[in-house]
Amino acid sequence: MIADLFGSVLQGIPSKKNSLIKKKINLLSQEEWYKAFVNRYGNLIVFNNAFRNFIYQKDIETILKDKEKLEAFQEQLRQLVIKENL
Repeated sequence: MIADLFGSVLQGIPSKKNSLIKKKINLLSQEEWYKAFVNRYGNLIVFNNAFRNFIYQKDIETILKDKEKLEAFQEQLRQLVIKENL
């Protein structure tokens, strides 16, 4: 809990990593399935460190262009939410 709070504070500090994560989340936010996902699990998931690191490691632009990669990504994202109890 305290680590998540500390991590949230650090997310507010501008960095190359945080800028890239924000860009990727903005790309995802244009997708209807992602909007439904955030609606289901709450918009606070974007502040979770595990979620942010997961997004950081993925090539979102490529994933969004490939149906099979997108389906795998969506499943990985669901599993992350379950694992993290979000």
